[in-house]
Amino acid sequence: MEHTMLFEDKKELKFFEAASAWLIVCDTVKMAADVEQALFARYERKEAAYVICCEKVDHSGERLKEKVIMRAMERARGSEYLKWLVEKNHFVSMLICAPDRAVLESCEGIEALCDWKKQGVTVSDNMEAHLQAYLCMHEGARAVLPAAGYLCGLNTVEDCLKDEFARDYLAHALADEMAPLLPLSREEALRYAADVFIDYEKDGSEKLTDMAENLVGRYAKYALPLLARHVQEKKAIAPCLCFALSALIMFYAGARPDGKGGYQGVREEEYYPVRDDDEVMHTFSRMSCDMDCDSLAYAVLSDWEMWNNDLRNVPGLMDGVTGQVRDIQLLGSKTAMKVAVEQHD
Repeated sequence: MEHTMLFEDKKELKFFEAASAWLIVCDTVKMAADVEQALFARYERKEAAYVICCEKVDHSGERLKEKVIMRAMERARGSEYLKWLVEKNHFVSMLICAPDRAVLESCEGIEALCDWKKQGVTVSDNMEAHLQAYLCMHEGARAVLPAAGYLCGLNTVEDCLKDEFARDYLAHALADEMAPLLPLSREEALRYAADVFIDYEKDGSEKLTDMAENLVGRYAKYALPLLARHVQEKKAIAPCLCFALSALIMFYAGARPDGKGGYQGVREEEYYPVRDDDEVMHTFSRMSCDMDCDSLAYAVLSDWEMWNNDLRNVPGLMDGVTGQVRDIQLLGSKTAMKVAVEQHD
């Protein structure tokens, strides 16, 4: 059986090659025009399809269906085709978690198409939870690692994995502080955390300063909500997620224009780029990493425009950040990270 695979990289075919029904598989919603063309060709043969969208966004299957219908109307397809398109075809989401593992949205008849488990595919009726877990682990790692690792004298992801405390710090942040708050079983959530380490072990060449680009927005989107929930549910600050915020503050604070339209900070005598939107950089450029720790924590956490919130209202966060900034200033970043990690012992 020949499926329609609208991918630049065909390695995803292995998930579907045993399916016993026609499939159209694409990697993004933006491929709606190509999907509609493939469906119209099948309509003439009355061959309905399962249409699978693998983009890592909420309800990608539903979004694709809407776009396909729009393309069909723009192309002035007939009413009978539109009726067939809507009623006879199934549009579902798929999350490719790892090269050998994926999650497929459940829908009528899809579980009977093949032995999905043998293909490395889990069929689930809770795609939102799996997508949230994937993004929280992968983007969360990119939110908590770069500033903390760089301030500890490390330069790449590989350096962090080889460093005892940086590796433990990332592991505790993902497995102990973030994973328990995800809407999946402990086992399922930890698989997503493990995926991060597997990916980083395969290729850890990315520079931490590159990973840190637009770090404020990434931390606000993926780490901060879990930090707040940890406080609410566990009645305590998550020390590693808190340290990520403290390190972010010290990484950004005092960054100055580099004379080339950007900003730079200083680690010992080495300059490093700090890349974020102009408003964020202007705010941090008025601070200094050697400011009084109370004043520095207050200035950042109370900045409503940066966080769309006053983070001083998160119980214990002001004290936690103040204490960790003080540790970084007085003891050094590596010792301060060690103190945060050891709170899990």
